[in-house]
Amino acid sequence: MEGVRSNTALLLLLACLPLTCSFAPPSSLGIRKGKLFKHEVSRRKNLALSCSSVAQDHDSVIASERAYITGVFQPALLSIKNGRIESINKTSCLEIERLRKAGASEGTLVLQPNQLLLPAMVNGHTHLAMGAFRGITDAESFKGNVVEDLFFKLEGALTEDDVRAFTRMGCWESMLAGVGAAWEHYYFGEALASAFADTGFSGVIAPTIQASVKERTSMQLTVLKDLSGPGTVLKGCDWEAAIETTIRMHRDESLQRKGIFAALGPHATDTISPSLWRKIASTAQQEQLPMHSHVAQSIEPLVLQEYRRCIDRHGMFVSSRDLAFLDPGRHMLGLCPASAVQFGFPCNFQAWDAAGFKIALGTDAACSNDGMNVQQEMRLLAGGGVFGVMSSPEMQKFEKREGGEESCPAGASAALRWELDEQMHPHVKMGELREGSLGNLLIVDGDHPNLWPSTAPLRTVCYANLSPCIQGLMVAGRWIGEVGNFQESILSSSTFKEQRKEAEERLDCLLRSLNLV
Repeated sequence: MEGVRSNTALLLLLACLPLTCSFAPPSSLGIRKGKLFKHEVSRRKNLALSCSSVAQDHDSVIASERAYITGVFQPALLSIKNGRIESINKTSCLEIERLRKAGASEGTLVLQPNQLLLPAMVNGHTHLAMGAFRGITDAESFKGNVVEDLFFKLEGALTEDDVRAFTRMGCWESMLAGVGAAWEHYYFGEALASAFADTGFSGVIAPTIQASVKERTSMQLTVLKDLSGPGTVLKGCDWEAAIETTIRMHRDESLQRKGIFAALGPHATDTISPSLWRKIASTAQQEQLPMHSHVAQSIEPLVLQEYRRCIDRHGMFVSSRDLAFLDPGRHMLGLCPASAVQFGFPCNFQAWDAAGFKIALGTDAACSNDGMNVQQEMRLLAGGGVFGVMSSPEMQKFEKREGGEESCPAGASAALRWELDEQMHPHVKMGELREGSLGNLLIVDGDHPNLWPSTAPLRTVCYANLSPCIQGLMVAGRWIGEVGNFQESILSSSTFKEQRKEAEERLDCLLRSLNLV
């Protein structure tokens, strides 16, 4: 990429999981007959219009005695306007109690003393539609390579409407777990955006840019079957179309008002030629767009050294030599802990932390980690380093001495620093209660048995089972469900039931067309 310079953010996902890469050879495509599926386009449009029953207009002011602002729980009044946090005014518990006793005026929500007000969580990397494949590898009828013989085939047969329907379910799962936004990397970008809008979800969508056969051949790689994928065979998912889709989404102000933003999504450094990287980098510079991609093997300086700032994800096979190509001042490293554990090779994130890199957190696909719960990923990240002690020299010394005097300390894993990187996307801030940030808020019952006695609220939120404690979620300034009846109001809504029914029917049709049921 000599001669190419970009001030835009580059999001690189250091991926070694073929599952994340989502390839499919053309020969595995299944053909579905229209008569197998009964949903019509008009029904889908009507369904999208009915979402107001779940996503409701916001209260303009929220008063909380325990709002998590600048690293501290404190009393504050938050004003939300046009989907963003317009202002934050620090106040006192006495003033909020006065408001509570006086009765809240219209457009004001006064939280109870036990309720915590947090920023909604952000999923740094995921493929929401792939949640439809969760558990499918446990089927008795399936035998063979899970990636090449199953997922390649499934993804190669997806339609745009399938992706929209399956992504909706991933959005609901995310929001029910307190996630208000996600960095989504998958095919059919406009279907992804529609699914976000259908459910009220927010985030950054990076339509996957897959190299064509010509592009892949130009890289002079010998094993081309590893580089084939849905982006080369799915209609409307070739690299030209993916770039055009990304630009359209980026320029669509109606999407931005809903909290939906775009990023360029080159699949990986080893599946896209240098010439195509230059094309994508040039587009990123012209449109001021970040880039979201996987690095499947080593970090190539050809790509990374041309960018002021980038974020690297997964990184399970990143070596010290690879890290030497990166600058902690310009690059952020990220990982999906549960997915890495499933595949038996977690990354050495302690080395990243020791080298001064920031660490971003994601879930990857539900079919590789069983869930979209970012809070559960926190527990793995915060405590995962301790497991290495069991095979460490310190443990061997402990066993020889049969005593605890010289064993490794109980706090073997260093405390992690949780903070926000402001340049992940140049057009939106999220994941923090700050003026100008996206209005994504989470209300949590601090007296719930899972959190009680809430002596250290932040630690409890990170380590406990948070989902049952959620009482309200605001996304881009709109309430999702009902405050105080959060989960039930969503699960019992006609919108959710209709969308789940369509997803179930489409999944059944997909599996039958491929003789997988």
